[in-house]
Amino acid sequence: MVWTCVPYFIGSIPLKGEICAWAESSSIPFCNSVLGARTTRHSQTSPMAAAVLGITPEFGELLDINRFGEILVEVTIELNSSTDWGASGYYVGRITGLRLQYLRLIILLPQKLLTNEYHQ
Repeated sequence: MVWTCVPYFIGSIPLKGEICAWAESSSIPFCNSVLGARTTRHSQTSPMAAAVLGITPEFGELLDINRFGEILVEVTIELNSSTDWGASGYYVGRITGLRLQYLRLIILLPQKLLTNEYHQ
């Protein structure tokens, strides 16, 4: 059991396909997309209960049947700054609402992403 906003930084790394209970909203996309595990936005109390009981309830997008995208979004624009990335994420969320998105990213990365501008 850990009490942190970034459990993957301190060794709490679920396996691909494993269902876990994380409460921090910024950790949810990381867990689902980068780690390949499954989690959803929990309250502060349900992850604690899952840790004590050793089980996590399986519901919603944790189930295979609910993990298919409902809408395809193709991104084919050049994103030149972190503001562009944020604005495009906001726009996709705005037009898709609560439907699950399947993103096909065809992004033209500007040359300056390879420079030190984004590494400072």
